Amino acid sequence: MRSKLRLIFASILAAASLLVFSACLNPVSLDNYAYVATIGVDPGKEYKYDITLELQGENFSNADEISSGASILSDEGDTLFEVINKLYQRLPTELNFSRTNVFVFNKEIAESGAIEEFFTLSLDKLRIRSSSMVVISDCSAREFLGGRMANNDQNINRVHENIYRDALISGNVAVDSVASLYEACSGGRFDVGLSYCFFDSEIITDAKQRDEASQGNNPIGDSKSERIGGMQIYVGGAAIFDGWKMVGTFDFVDTQYLSLASGEFSTGSIAVPLDEGKTVVFAELDEHKISVDIKDDKVTGEISITLSISLEQDTTGNMGAQWDGKYKDEMEKFFETELKRVFSRCRDLNSDAIGIGKEVSKKFTSAAEWEAFDWKNKYQDCELTFDVELILSDYYIAVTRE
Repeated sequence: MRSKLRLIFASILAAASLLVFSACLNPVSLDNYAYVATIGVDPGKEYKYDITLELQGENFSNADEISSGASILSDEGDTLFEVINKLYQRLPTELNFSRTNVFVFNKEIAESGAIEEFFTLSLDKLRIRSSSMVVISDCSAREFLGGRMANNDQNINRVHENIYRDALISGNVAVDSVASLYEACSGGRFDVGLSYCFFDSEIITDAKQRDEASQGNNPIGDSKSERIGGMQIYVGGAAIFDGWKMVGTFDFVDTQYLSLASGEFSTGSIAVPLDEGKTVVFAELDEHKISVDIKDDKVTGEISITLSISLEQDTTGNMGAQWDGKYKDEMEKFFETELKRVFSRCRDLNSDAIGIGKEVSKKFTSAAEWEAFDWKNKYQDCELTFDVELILSDYYIAVTRE
């Protein structure tokens, strides 16, 4: 009996081993995949969309090489799947979307609300991760991909992590994923602010461009552009959405206050104008609380924020000595005024990008009650106050420096 069990066990083990090793013999092995890192969507000329795919790895046949680390491939079609079917015929490998981590949509697509059809149909079939980032571009997707080069160094494959890093250390970049966008639009509890990017063709990225853009023996000094080095694409600010439609944009400053109001802020340098001049502080979010109340179908609420700050540029010359008696109250009022202003901008755009509806929805015991409340209509009459406490974390240093 034991020998039979051993024989059965050995047979199972052998079969499992064959399955493992047979993966190497499969016609579509890892080396035969063309991994798609970024999907870009622009308006098409002959068809509805012009879709660009950024492929990781070597330069594939019939693809435009933008650096040694990646290639781009594009075509037009009325749907993403139609374009993919066309591109399959132009590659010696199979397209694989398991590593896709960024979607780039031209702002015209975002403003039309056409983003919806990409995220309600495509993800499951293509096995795209719901954690993929969504970026709105002031330029075309092709310009976005090409503009990520600096000094011939490939930066496209690091777009995802670079944007997250910028948001973490500055607070002036909005970040949201496909999952968050879908949740916002399907649940109706909040709206999103997505990363917004720009293309600046005047930025000189390498020596070759400096030579082409200049005359004489001093190519840097004679350059027509005052901005030299870095990438021609920069990401900053926020594309503000009402449901699936982009309804406006925030600049770097307003995005910082949007991040503070929503609790997404981590750290960042913030400029505070005072009578003596502009003071710059480095702020770190310590605490964020939101409370709401519903009375006669009207929503009121308060957001309390505690920030630890350190002085980066003190134009007063004596902020440490007069912190408790003057500057603490003055700066706290400034923050509260700015937060109130940004909330009013969101409300005017009918965008709950701060996420007040998340807290309001907790007041209801069922999804049916929440839907019947019709939050977005009530949102227009919502009133919100802000309470900011600033803690001067380097108080001793600020005083002794003076």
